[in-house]
Amino acid sequence: MQQAAANAEIDVPEVMITNEQDNMVKEFEQRLKGQGMTLEMYSSLTGTDENALRDQMKEDAEKRVRANLTLEAIAKAESIEASDEEVEEELKKMADQYKIGADQIKAAMGGTDFIKGDLKLRKAVDFLVENSKPKAAEAK
Repeated sequence: MQQAAANAEIDVPEVMITNEQDNMVKEFEQRLKGQGMTLEMYSSLTGTDENALRDQMKEDAEKRVRANLTLEAIAKAESIEASDEEVEEELKKMADQYKIGADQIKAAMGGTDFIKGDLKLRKAVDFLVENSKPKAAEAK
């Protein structure tokens, strides 16, 4: 996947990178919260403010956006979609995992679009894996 994204000729809009940095900061805050810390506590301990943290995350944010855009392009080119049945199956798995109803998950996520998109990208990754040739095999 990393190779496909690196080889893709994509102009990544800065706004998408900024949005991904926002997501990454939120994810980081959640991980800190799980350890009983806040971003402010982390900043005071490390001397790294949120802007510096965002700067550190910029390269990874661009890689994530590039990877997602690449997967979206592959999914479109290969007509890869997630079926309603697959979405319902994923909802059931999530409901079982979190021990709440599927309707509650739908409500919390504002519908099923996120799940459908996530499944589509996972299927695009599966497509890449199934259709890639290991370098050792190519050398023969």
